[in-house]
Amino acid sequence: MAWLEFRAFRSLLWKNFILKKRRIINLLTEIFLTIVFGVGILLARKFVVVKKNGPFNYSAQQVDNVPTFIGAPATTPYPWELAYVPSKSTAVQNIVENVKDNLNSNMKVLGFSSEREFEDYVKQNNKTKNVLAGIVFDHDFQNSNDPLPLKVKYHLRFSSFKKNSRKFATQLEEESWLTNSLFPSMPSMGPRNQHDALGGNPGYISEGFLAVQHALDKAIMRHHNNTATETLFNGVKIFVQRFPYPSYYHDVFFLFAIVFIPLIIVCIFSMNHLTIIQSIVWEKENRLKIQSVSVLEYSDPIIVFIFLLFYTMPSICFSFMVSTFFSNAYFAITLGGFCFFITYLPAANLSVNYGQMTFNQKIVSCLSSNYAMALGFKFIFDAEVKKTGIKWNNIFSPNKQDNFLFAYILGMLLLDALLYFIVTWYVEAVYPGKYGVPKPWNFFLQPSYWFGEPPVKKSETHQFQETIQSKYFEAEPTDLVTGITIKHLHKVFQDKGTTKVAIKELSLNLYEGQITVLLGHNGAGKSTTMSILSGLYPPTSGEAYVYGYDISTQMVQIRKSLGLCPQQDLLFNYLTVSEHLQFYSAIKGIPQKKCLKEIDHMLSAFNLLEKRDAFSKSLSGGMKRKLSIIIALLGDSKVVILDEPTSGMDPASRRATWDLLQNYKQNRTMLLTTHYMDEADVLGDRIAIMVQGYLQCCGSSIFLKKLYGVGYHIVMVKEPHCNVEEVTKLIHYYAPAATMESNVGTELSFTLPKEYAHRFETLFTALEKRQEKLGIASFGASITTMEEVFLRVSHMENVPEDILAMQPPSQMSQPTMNQNRNASDVQGVHSPTLNESSIRFNTGCSLYCQQFRAMFLKRIMFSWRNWKLVLVQVLGLAASFAFLFEVANPSNAEEKARKMDLGEYGQTIVPYSISGNSDLTTNFLKLLESKLISEKQKLKEVKGDLLNFLMENSDNRLYIIALSIEVKTNETVFTVLFNNEAYHSPSVALAVLDNVLSMSVSGKDASLTVSNKPQPRPNSKDKERTENGNMVASNIQLGVAILISGFCLLTVTEKTSKAKHIQFLSGTSVFVYWISALLCDFIIFFISFLLLMVSIVFRYYKLNIYIMEYHILETMLIFTLFGWSAIPLTYLLSFLFSGSTSAYVKLILFNYFSGTICILIDNSLSQRQSVLSMCLNGLHLMILVLKIQEQVSKKLSGKSEDEDVQNERINILQHPEKFQNSVVLIKELTKYPVILAVKNISLAIQKKECFGLLGFNGAGKTSTFQILTGEESATSGDVFIDGFSINRNVLQVRSRIGYCPQFDALLEYMTAREILIMYARVWGVSESQIQLYVNSYLNSMELEPHANKIISTYSGGNKRRLSTAIALMGRSSVVFLDEPSTGMDPVARRLLWNVVTKTRDSGKAIVITSHSMEECDALCTRLAIMVKGKFMCLGSPQHLKNKFGNIYILKVKGKSEHMLEPFKNFIKMTFQGSDLKHQNQKILNYYIPCKDNGWGKVMMFGILEKAKEQFDLEDYSISQITLEQVFLTFANPENTDDDSLQKVP
Repeated sequence: MAWLEFRAFRSLLWKNFILKKRRIINLLTEIFLTIVFGVGILLARKFVVVKKNGPFNYSAQQVDNVPTFIGAPATTPYPWELAYVPSKSTAVQNIVENVKDNLNSNMKVLGFSSEREFEDYVKQNNKTKNVLAGIVFDHDFQNSNDPLPLKVKYHLRFSSFKKNSRKFATQLEEESWLTNSLFPSMPSMGPRNQHDALGGNPGYISEGFLAVQHALDKAIMRHHNNTATETLFNGVKIFVQRFPYPSYYHDVFFLFAIVFIPLIIVCIFSMNHLTIIQSIVWEKENRLKIQSVSVLEYSDPIIVFIFLLFYTMPSICFSFMVSTFFSNAYFAITLGGFCFFITYLPAANLSVNYGQMTFNQKIVSCLSSNYAMALGFKFIFDAEVKKTGIKWNNIFSPNKQDNFLFAYILGMLLLDALLYFIVTWYVEAVYPGKYGVPKPWNFFLQPSYWFGEPPVKKSETHQFQETIQSKYFEAEPTDLVTGITIKHLHKVFQDKGTTKVAIKELSLNLYEGQITVLLGHNGAGKSTTMSILSGLYPPTSGEAYVYGYDISTQMVQIRKSLGLCPQQDLLFNYLTVSEHLQFYSAIKGIPQKKCLKEIDHMLSAFNLLEKRDAFSKSLSGGMKRKLSIIIALLGDSKVVILDEPTSGMDPASRRATWDLLQNYKQNRTMLLTTHYMDEADVLGDRIAIMVQGYLQCCGSSIFLKKLYGVGYHIVMVKEPHCNVEEVTKLIHYYAPAATMESNVGTELSFTLPKEYAHRFETLFTALEKRQEKLGIASFGASITTMEEVFLRVSHMENVPEDILAMQPPSQMSQPTMNQNRNASDVQGVHSPTLNESSIRFNTGCSLYCQQFRAMFLKRIMFSWRNWKLVLVQVLGLAASFAFLFEVANPSNAEEKARKMDLGEYGQTIVPYSISGNSDLTTNFLKLLESKLISEKQKLKEVKGDLLNFLMENSDNRLYIIALSIEVKTNETVFTVLFNNEAYHSPSVALAVLDNVLSMSVSGKDASLTVSNKPQPRPNSKDKERTENGNMVASNIQLGVAILISGFCLLTVTEKTSKAKHIQFLSGTSVFVYWISALLCDFIIFFISFLLLMVSIVFRYYKLNIYIMEYHILETMLIFTLFGWSAIPLTYLLSFLFSGSTSAYVKLILFNYFSGTICILIDNSLSQRQSVLSMCLNGLHLMILVLKIQEQVSKKLSGKSEDEDVQNERINILQHPEKFQNSVVLIKELTKYPVILAVKNISLAIQKKECFGLLGFNGAGKTSTFQILTGEESATSGDVFIDGFSINRNVLQVRSRIGYCPQFDALLEYMTAREILIMYARVWGVSESQIQLYVNSYLNSMELEPHANKIISTYSGGNKRRLSTAIALMGRSSVVFLDEPSTGMDPVARRLLWNVVTKTRDSGKAIVITSHSMEECDALCTRLAIMVKGKFMCLGSPQHLKNKFGNIYILKVKGKSEHMLEPFKNFIKMTFQGSDLKHQNQKILNYYIPCKDNGWGKVMMFGILEKAKEQFDLEDYSISQITLEQVFLTFANPENTDDDSLQKVP
């Protein structure tokens, strides 16, 4: 078992590798993207200039010098306010007054009883602007006269908003006191704020913090010992000075790399991430090895590669995880891409926040793989800056400032991959989405999930058989094994509050060795039943067992022996036929040796050997069906489910497939659905018919024919002058109880009761004699057909009582709707041509306005119906900006208090130097040493120049402060030096000095403990901010990419589905199409930015500069012009794509990357030039879109030996004047893309003519149709519609064509009524008549019950009806119908025939292709059969029948095997030259030649009536050769010579 699973896994890898290789454009795009970014990094490394700077020496600043802005305020309200807490203490009040006198005698002093009162004061009305500082003593004064203790603790509370406007804050450092950090999170290259002698941010010197701190310290000393303090400071001067910095090489690359390389890696992976979400397949990553040797000079490349490899794993698993939450590709790509980038965005501010993060916060953040990747690159580039690099010997070693290891990041990436995979596995199992059976939430706790469970005992599966016996159900076989047992199966779909019951109490047994055929009209529940059995849907109630396994709990075991051929071909476009079979063989566990042999056998059996190396996307529809059937049969599947397996096959392929399925049914249980009743008759051992979810009957075809048969049928082909009334009289003369069954098109049929069988011989004799006079081209007779059985069952007024007796009471109370509509009822249906002449069509300007309205409303409906997608686009814009803005501007959380204590930096070394000697310095050094030792710090004397020593150790963070003592004659100069890499070192240095001085005047027990506790920030609503324009543009870029790229979805979808082609064929102006799209998309764009600007971002963050004082007009102008230029660019790029989801993915990436790059590049254009450029770009791009569309439209621009074909060709070429009034005229049409697809076709089609174009799969029909409808251009020759050439007058031709393509070109987000109204407006139907006009088509196609339902919910047959209705609308001269009845049930097919016939009678020409020969026989006035691109025959159906075979077809079904041989001998002796063409079980098919068309002379019917009794025959039918037999004449490629065509097949 493990080996089989390994083989399956290996096959998946192989398949995805092949797909990756075959999708060369995507692969090259990904490689190109990687190379571009890689080359960009290398070029940046190469061309970034490395400059040598320094050395730097800084001047000393006297502490007593009060900053100018405090002494003489110029820009802030005067006077300054100095606050203190608590106000009740006299000692504190005196001290603060002393501070005021030292700083500014005009300063206003405010006392507050508590710190909370002070905070409330500074918050209100933005008082923080007036308060210079707040002094808060951290002591509990009980009384006003309480003394101040020797150990003084106080907080200095300055405002976070700087008052001395020095622009030292970088973009990565917020305007604050940075009390949450000790060092910058990003190591600086060279000295921090290298040109600022005061140290720069956070501004301890420039903002007056040191001045207030020192003044307060002196005031406290004076309070304790005024005399000593005065004496001390009279002989002392105190200075502060920055550490000097040596020369260094300034390499800007690392500043760029630490920010942008993680972003580049995310961008490289984003293509794969979005592609995985789109295709939901695992793609093998092999493009991650980035050349890093020349970029990372010191790091081990193997570690970097392992790091990137580890990042690959969670990235892929994250894509899987995201895909499990979505079922809509557009929605998934939008939100999935948004999530991928959002998980990276916190890392964009990593350099600012890292120093504030705890160990646990870092671990939790690494649960995002993108964050872990960015953090990993931070470690790598930090190590590069230090010139150590990431190596094996340091990935497990913490540094002194950080205990987080690089190894932790590698481990977290692996953990992320595991967690993402677990989430994917669990969600996929519990919530598989629309398709799949959900498991219980605790499935992983059940032993059966891991170890499986035995199948249900077979005895249990047989107990139900007796309960489904009734007169409508044939007795079931008792000697066969039950393969599938269905018990009371019930399925209900819930959609937007509506309930649809698809299956109602279905009970059925399917047996091994049999093919059970499931019939039903479109929407009867057939496909739903198959989907439940194959595990795509869970049942609402009921049970089903497959060889004893329960479909609800044991689907894994069932799928091991299940073969499925779904209704839609689920094939990989870029795998060949043989690769498909190899892949599925491996999945099913077929041994390697047996695999190749079985593949060859299957391909040979299905006649696909010559296509074994062809891509599946190049196969015709019929060939794809064959491949799907082979896949279902591979590996000896015990259960095979085939959903319309022969749909799209030509008759020859269909019949060959029938034989193969008969051979392969042994030891298999087969379930098959079809709309071909002859297929059901031939293949079905048992046939079950469903109506509206109920199982109506089940049994063999013989059983059902007996049950529902009414006698014999006579079917006649009418001539144009046929007198139906006279024919009816003649029939009634011989069979008074006969009834007319149908009169559709050229077909007329009657039902003849069985009791008149003895008169049939004379009846046929009479018909033969009066055939020409009555206008009968031909006629035939047969007993009840399966089609009749189906029609009768489908149109029964009520569900049989036997069925109702088996339903639960809740079902019995719901009577079935009356759908008693048979083929004869069609005549009463309103015809679309009824009163056609009364319809008014607009022209000129009013037509263009009407078309504009139709196209505009179409776009609005797309947005409305896909409101979730539009909402994601709009909110994505707002949310991405809000999120990025928040990340770039951290939240207003209060900064914590930071104690100005050297111990905050750990154990450090304090170097000092002293020149001279005095009692003061001796005592000072003793006190300094004792203080530092008590705080576990080290004191180090430097001999020589202290500044040189500090310059040599500038990068060593062990040195935070230093001290220089210079004894002069009258004074002592103390200079405290601070390492500017430490944010708070200036205040810490001063605090150490003032503490020692305080001890010298107040005693060793005295101490001063100062903390920096910034004032609270004002409420966010009062916060004002002026943002850099580039920063705003960067923040908005991702949202803009998501929004703008979404405008390609409908455009590309319409292009790929051919809906756009149909709209242009209906007369839509190219200009109207694109301008309406631009207007609608621009409105969405404009509303999005309006909401963003007014409601979300600007009001919330108070970006007043963009909206105040008429700036809103400028902002709106910029947005408007951007939309005007960006939306047409999206349209232009959409021409490059053939898939809407891939277009969306790639355009998101393109827009995001290009926008970001443009922001990074210095823009040399002025504002006026930029505005003008956007104006012109929008205009130029829109003109380019229109021109390209027109060029695409204008691009649309083998001699046969058959006598009829040659005559047509000669007449057209030599006598063109005869065909001037032809609706369609084809002259020497040739097309050869690779092979000669169309060979020298010449043809003229007149008004009121229905021309059938028939041929095998790959014969050239589709190529011909594509040329005739302007979809493709011809290599040579021309096509004229109403005299206008498609090559030269494409605009005139468009409005003269109606087209129903082979695959429905519908806008599936609309309803049938909406799309018909849209096309009515496009054709120019007067607005007052549109509803009546549309209703006539809805009624004619019986779509009224579905008219207001979304098209995506329609069955395949209903979609075909709607496509046909669209093709028949308007004032077209010719209507092209490409297999219009594919997927329709027999009732819908006959409905279609009647509508097409009446349309033809109204004066339009019809050109139709079909695989239904019955359809062509009923509809076509002329037809041609194509073989390998050329016409092999041409003429009316009757002409071809007469020309290619004067034979009769005899089909006989016997009751017993032992009577078949005597009957064969009887036929051989009675009918000379008869040929037994086919024998299947007890069914015999004979071709019997005749010398003339005289039924009466041959007396075949009379002979066979007698033989029926003599040989115990169940059924027989006699008919002239059918059109299908004529068609099959050409099945053999060798029979393409003129001589062979005359032979009987």
